[in-house]
Amino acid sequence: MTKTLAEIAELTGATLEGDPSREIDAVRPLDDVDERSLAFLSDELRPAPNLDESRAGGLIVEPGFDRSRCPEQVALLRVANPKLAWAMVIEFLHPARPVHFRGVSEQAVIDPSAKLGRDVTVAPFCTIGPDCVLGDRVVLYPGCHLGPDVSVGDDTVLHANVVVYWGARIGRRCTVYAGTTVASDGFGWAIGPTGATKVPHRGGCVIEDDCEIAANCAIDRGALDDTVIRQGTKLDNLVHVAHNCRIGPHALLAAQVGMAGSTTIGMGVQMGGQSGLNGHIEIGAGSMIGARTGVHADLAPRSRVLGSPAMDQRLAGRVFAIMPRLPDMRTTLLALEKRIAELEMRLSKEKEI
Repeated sequence: MTKTLAEIAELTGATLEGDPSREIDAVRPLDDVDERSLAFLSDELRPAPNLDESRAGGLIVEPGFDRSRCPEQVALLRVANPKLAWAMVIEFLHPARPVHFRGVSEQAVIDPSAKLGRDVTVAPFCTIGPDCVLGDRVVLYPGCHLGPDVSVGDDTVLHANVVVYWGARIGRRCTVYAGTTVASDGFGWAIGPTGATKVPHRGGCVIEDDCEIAANCAIDRGALDDTVIRQGTKLDNLVHVAHNCRIGPHALLAAQVGMAGSTTIGMGVQMGGQSGLNGHIEIGAGSMIGARTGVHADLAPRSRVLGSPAMDQRLAGRVFAIMPRLPDMRTTLLALEKRIAELEMRLSKEKEI
């Protein structure tokens, strides 16, 4: 698809510096651009890229970008949020590929009591259980399984081999990627004289509107209450949500995040990859948790933590800076202890004389 810089500027609300009639047909990385493509540049990039010989048709940049950093022929689109504009332009120039099948496959197994909305797509080898309700324009890719009494809202897409257990509720405009399971039983056991007895899980699992769940996530149902993922929350691959957790709205959880049961994550919380949460704690709204951080206690709103156990990011920075020096510091300390012991022994002998 080809668009002019003027059209792209109008879409993103950017201020254009350059030829408005120049045609652009792709968004590409900074090191692979040409005269017909756009690239995204952020002040967060370290080290700052060298743009002296850039051949880009245009750059999406922040308002304060220094024009002298790139050749005059490179058009600039100045916008307050370059990354958001970049995402919009990708969708504009590279729209998602349409589903390669339409309608309800004869190879799908659908219980007669299930209710399907308008323009629903059900691929081969899907199974839809009793009393399920699918909204309008729902898409189920091959191999999806919906247990009894599952509801899926309008315009939601479940990719291949997604499993949704009984009674779960998925809202509108959600996307769930391949291999994810929703509303499986949580990890609950009562230990007795004969070993571990399973705690029945009879709660539900609710995923609200506009959520995106990436591949191979595991979202457990509640024991008695619901597990809830609130509106606009995004989960990366391999995230585990334990029973009775409540997340969001608009939380962002990177790959391999794990949380124990009955944890609450507030609005807009961001968690880095492989970070983990203890059970029965609350993470305040707007908090940011660094990669591989272990959080064992409540966090106040807008906390910034790193490390395990989690600590304020400023303290963590000091701790991390000291850690590589610890072996040398230990050697120095042992030498000082030895010298002090020798001095004490010498003083003791002098007193005896």
